[in-house]
Amino acid sequence: MEQIALQEDRLALAREAFGRYQSLARTNYISPNQLSDKRAELLDQRQRLAELVRIKTVTERAATEARAQMQDIAPQADRERAALERSMRALEQDLAENQAQSDIVLRAPIDGVLTALAGDIGQTVTPETGLAAILPASTWRACAMWRTPRHARPTPPWHRRARPNRCTACA
Repeated sequence: MEQIALQEDRLALAREAFGRYQSLARTNYISPNQLSDKRAELLDQRQRLAELVRIKTVTERAATEARAQMQDIAPQADRERAALERSMRALEQDLAENQAQSDIVLRAPIDGVLTALAGDIGQTVTPETGLAAILPASTWRACAMWRTPRHARPTPPWHRRARPNRCTACA
């Protein structure tokens, strides 16, 4: 702003000088070339003032836009924070649901030994779906068929940890 005031003063001085040179040119005390030089100097001062005014206008516009953006930043940050919190709550809920699903324990209706699994990991089942075959603990004869030597028949899963020719269900 101070530069604009100084440039206005320079422009006023250039006008005065041009006015004096015009009166001198009318009386032929100066050449037309000298008058043209003063006219060019006056136009140059006008152009410099116009440039300073344009720069001031652009700067004021940029400052106004910056102020408007600053006013919008706080509400925008609040909206983004709220969206992130919603996303975090949704992820926490998904995590809790996944943990709840992985912690499901199935209890057999009878005591015995699990002999076969019918379900697969991730398979959807209903209450009517059979998931396993259980050899009741009171059934000792069913285990007798596995008492043959190991090389004659495959070893059932419960014999792998037990002593040879002894079933954990019959022990």
